[in-house]
Amino acid sequence: MFTIQDYNDSLEFALFTEDYLNFSPLLQPGEVLYIKGKYQKRWNSDEYQLKLLEVRQLDSVGKELTKSITLKMDIAHLDAQLINSLEKLCKTYKGKHKLKLELLDKKNKIRLHTYSSNQKVNADVEFVQGIEALGLSYKVNV
Repeated sequence: MFTIQDYNDSLEFALFTEDYLNFSPLLQPGEVLYIKGKYQKRWNSDEYQLKLLEVRQLDSVGKELTKSITLKMDIAHLDAQLINSLEKLCKTYKGKHKLKLELLDKKNKIRLHTYSSNQKVNADVEFVQGIEALGLSYKVNV
């Protein structure tokens, strides 16, 4: 039996034959994994089981699946220093991911969604840490 867990819950499941040979080396304590699967009826039963379709190290998957990153910015905190810092960060981490912006005007309850047509970034851990250091929220889009 294997147990996978996240911050909210855990799930126990069994692996049989070929699935065991393919996936058990990755299912080790402390591993951070990308797991793709489906619930399906067990053979010759009305019970359901988790059928793993893909298990990979999460750090390798993020680079492949990430399409863009959305930065959420409150216009009340928007100033020249923040814009300059953001420009510098984007130049440092140029890449292939689209840079989207969600501008929030909390006073007037308005949201504006836009994107940069000429700026793409590498939305990796270091870029995200830079975004967090600027006090911005973000969402990685897959």
